[in-house]
Amino acid sequence: MNRPKRGGGTRSNMYSGSKFSNWAGFNPYRSEFESFPATMRPVARFESPGLSGPVSIFVRKPHPEFIRPCDVDDVLRVLEAMPGEYLEGLTRICLLGGTNKQLRSARGSSFHFGSYENGEIYLTALPRGLL
Repeated sequence: MNRPKRGGGTRSNMYSGSKFSNWAGFNPYRSEFESFPATMRPVARFESPGLSGPVSIFVRKPHPEFIRPCDVDDVLRVLEAMPGEYLEGLTRICLLGGTNKQLRSARGSSFHFGSYENGEIYLTALPRGLL
């Protein structure tokens, strides 16, 4: 009796081009975004008459292999210089510290300097090896 060979045929479904078993894309920054505790206190708040509420600024301790290109004072200076309509909807700015996962993927296509989503800005630290 002849059995079909295992894995010998081509797949012809929507997963044919991908060998990954899940739908989640790889984002080494997502876990650090989500790890900010709800009870964490902001190190600074920016208030402006045109804003509906204050913009909270959070800072993570830098990983030893990372360097932060800006600090809280730099962020506050930029916020003060921006017109209020550009800041509408902004609720929080987070200065990330870097993780081992980010360090391993720093030279790949997933590296970025920051991101904006849902009224929050995340500024990433830079790996020392890239300087």
